[in-house]
This record gives sequence, C-alpha cells and structure tokens, in this order.
Amino acid sequence: MMLHHNPDEFMQDSSGREQTIARIRFQYGESITVIKGKSCASLTGEPLIGRVIGCTDFESFFGDVIYPDWGGVQNNLTQLSQLLAVESNKASCYFIFQTI
Repeated sequence: MMLHHNPDEFMQDSSGREQTIARIRFQYGESITVIKGKSCASLTGEPLIGRVIGCTDFESFFGDVIYPDWGGVQNNLTQLSQLLAVESNKASCYFIFQTI
C-alpha cells in the first residue's frame, strides 16, 4: 500500500488490492471473498481448505494475522463461507472464500 502526497490531502493507492482480487476472481469466479493476512497464516489456513467457516471462528483462528483493512477497505469475513483456497508469498497470504 502506498500513500501519494498531494499538498491538500493524502490518497491511498488501492490498485494492488484491486489487481489481486481481479486475478483471483478470474481463477475462482466472481462471487468470492478475498481476505489478506500475513504469510504465516497459510500454515493454519491450508488444512482448513474445503471447510465451512463462520465469522467468529475465522476471527478465533486468524485474528492476529489478518490485516484489519486492505487498501482502505475492511478486511474480514462477514458471512458463513467455505474456504476454497489459500495463496501465499513471502509477505502475504490470501484466503479465498465462497459464501454459503
């Protein structure tokens, strides 16, 4: 995430978020939810692929490793969903959910 300085205001650049979500939607379909966390979250997330997870369970399992917002947008699970996949790299982890 980058902040661009304008003499009158700060603007948040969310293009990285938008590009990531577009790529993941191309792979998994339009009706998915993507939650971003720290890369270490993949160790806990991968065994849960295929499971249905509620908001409270998600917060219990991953609360400390999920970023509260991503590109200025709230970053949390809001509905009962099935975990379809987990993608990770050195810096981040992406949880791909399908709402039930």
